[in-house]
Amino acid sequence: MQRCSVGSLATIDLDAIGNNIEVISSVAQQSKIIAVVKADAYGHGSLVIAKALEGKVHGYAVASLEEAVALREGGIASPILILQGIFSSEEAKLAQIYKFWVVVHSFYQIQSIKNADLTGRINCWLKVNTGLNRLGFSADEVTAALDSLRGSGKAEVPVLMSHMACADEPEHMSNLQQLEKLKSISKSLNIQISLANSAALFSEQRYQQDWCRPGLSIYGCSPFKKITARSLDLKPVMTLSCKVISIQKVAKGQTIGYGGHWKAERGARVAILGIGYADGYPRFSKGDAFVYINKKRARVIGAVSMDMMAIDITDIPTTTIGDFAEIWGENILLSEVADWSNLLCYELITRLHQRVTRKYINNIG
Repeated sequence: MQRCSVGSLATIDLDAIGNNIEVISSVAQQSKIIAVVKADAYGHGSLVIAKALEGKVHGYAVASLEEAVALREGGIASPILILQGIFSSEEAKLAQIYKFWVVVHSFYQIQSIKNADLTGRINCWLKVNTGLNRLGFSADEVTAALDSLRGSGKAEVPVLMSHMACADEPEHMSNLQQLEKLKSISKSLNIQISLANSAALFSEQRYQQDWCRPGLSIYGCSPFKKITARSLDLKPVMTLSCKVISIQKVAKGQTIGYGGHWKAERGARVAILGIGYADGYPRFSKGDAFVYINKKRARVIGAVSMDMMAIDITDIPTTTIGDFAEIWGENILLSEVADWSNLLCYELITRLHQRVTRKYINNIG
């Protein structure tokens, strides 16, 4: 049962998803787009988002086999790339049955594919470690890995991929170094390249290459600290909101919340919202966090508790029980909340609890 009598509500605008993928497509005109929908589409609902994007992207990327199976069994027919790949012959068999694309980043995975009882070939993206030092073959291993996969007769390898370490810092010298390293390796192999995430594809065209893999930008968030989503023509997809469940009058000198860290410097009117850190809102902030209610910003005061938080509505006298406050969205940017709490936008949207009701509006068409 879908309801929001007291708790929080995440309203997800599919028209905004449509706008953002159009922006991405216009920026990366020469590149095929793999939409990253891992971690439940960054908390937005992977199946709904994938269905909304069908026909508008060339495929999807998820982290694990389990995420891929859920999409395929949910009706997604487009290619699905498993970024962590497979880790057994049984998983390789499933990947072939479901027609998944898999990232291969170790000889262990190659051996799993070789040992699998397959009736067809698996589409494999060979991952190269160009500097992130997390997953992937070294430059010296690429030819052997590629020959082993192709020679097995159980895999085709159309793409050489890597992942950038500092793409959100456009001027960082490692970005170009990683690109040149990947291009140098691929030059003699007659193989396509995939490197760019959201930050890279918005940085410079040369990073986009044959395939790009946007994630955060699809959901209307800027991948950069000093460049806003609005300046990139991206629209926020999720609006997190919550009802006022109580209003308190606090005398000068009284405190609010656990620990008594906030003390009223004057007589204050305080609204209590039915959202807390169990819902995914950060417990701590720098003391400058706000929500948006009745067309004004209201400061978050006191410690955020498990299920509730307090805001100062002394100067917003029309506020009453049942009013909705925007936690983040069009008026309170997700990037602002991330800055106030010393977190990343990624962390905020992926940590939303299941008890936060998701409501989908509009139609991507």
